[in-house]
Amino acid sequence: MNTKTSIILIVSIMVIVGTTLTPILQQQVNAAALEARSQHLDQENLCFRSNTCRQSDVGQNTLGNDNSVTGFADQSDNLQQSTTASKTTPIPNPAPTPAPTPTTASLTVIKIVSGTTNATSSDFAIHVSGINPTPANFNGSGTGTDLTLGPGAFNVTETASPNFSTSFSSECSGTIAAGQHLTCTINNTAKTCVECFTSLLNSTQIRKFLEEDGGLSSIEEACAGLQPFPGGFISESALRSIIVLAADVRIANELIACLKNAGIVFGP
Repeated sequence: MNTKTSIILIVSIMVIVGTTLTPILQQQVNAAALEARSQHLDQENLCFRSNTCRQSDVGQNTLGNDNSVTGFADQSDNLQQSTTASKTTPIPNPAPTPAPTPTTASLTVIKIVSGTTNATSSDFAIHVSGINPTPANFNGSGTGTDLTLGPGAFNVTETASPNFSTSFSSECSGTIAAGQHLTCTINNTAKTCVECFTSLLNSTQIRKFLEEDGGLSSIEEACAGLQPFPGGFISESALRSIIVLAADVRIANELIACLKNAGIVFGP
């Protein structure tokens, strides 16, 4: 084989080999690039997770496994600080909604009945004056009646009952402010037998009554004869006649009603 033929043969072999190896070499180059990219991503994830990478002062070179070959610019420290700040900085609570400014006041009226009597709290009519009291008129209640009214002056009264002595607490009248709550207590105490006589008869009438009632020495003695047992010793009509002699019919009727309210039970 001459030299020219040998050269042609060698060139042919190189072409054949080159054609065969080119795809293989290209695959190897592509595989190397993918592996480098994978290492870069792994390193980036590691930096974000562990915060071990720190960006250097020069270019994009970083300490640790990262280097200028990968071209990875480490920003994990900034991300870590931002994440930490977002976790540790408390989110302020929203400001509470302010309570509405009150425009009305409230009042509780309690009715107490004491003494020897068959009357109850609901037997008394209560009246409230002021700025739009609601309710303004109602029957008494031992547990209390709640009402609203506008701020300003107010007054609590009741329909008078001559058979009871009545007292009002200090919060039953005066001035009430918006948002304020007051409690008014009305105490009705049934008059005793003696109080019935002394509140309805003057001294002259009392003396005349004692004379007409058999010459008794005092009203206390007269009441003692009425209270020891039901029926007493005198009938309602007989006692009324004596009172009429000492006073008049109107006073006699009021006194009999007061004595009944005080628990006196007359004989037939």
